[in-house]
This record gives sequence, structure tokens and C-alpha cells, in this order.
Amino acid sequence: MIVRHWCKSLPLGAEAKISDSSPRLKDLVIRQEMNKLVTDLVDLDRVRSMFKMISLRRRYFAKRESILMQQRGWFCAILFSQELIINK
Repeated sequence: MIVRHWCKSLPLGAEAKISDSSPRLKDLVIRQEMNKLVTDLVDLDRVRSMFKMISLRRRYFAKRESILMQQRGWFCAILFSQELIINK
């Protein structure tokens, strides 16, 4: 008799706990979905930032190389013109 009574009360107790924790369960599911969304947005932002950094570095190095080539060009032209003046 005791076993039957305990078995009969188990489903009722379990159902009561589930119905009692239903708002908590819904809140947990909502928080988990929000966390997934936020994680996806953060990952997307990191990827965008990385691509932007790569692009900006390429532009910087291209501009720097351009400036160095111009400076070297002027330097070589000055040396070449001085050699012409000295050799006359």
C-alpha cells in the first residue's frame, strides 16, 4: 500500500514541479536564445572588424610604398643629376 501511494503521488509531484517551473523554463529558453543571438552578433562584428583592419593595413602599406618609391625616385634623380654635373 505504501508503494502504491508513493507511485501515485510521484507523477503529481513531478507535474506540479514542471508547472511551477514553467515560467522559469520559458525564461531560461528565452535567455539561451538571446545569448546565441548576442554571440552571433559579436562574432559577426569581430569578423567585420578583422576584414576592415586587413583592408586598412593594405591601404596603409600601399600608400607607404608609394611614398617611399617617390622619395627614392627623387633621391636617385638628385644623385644622377649631381653625377652629370660632376662629370662635365
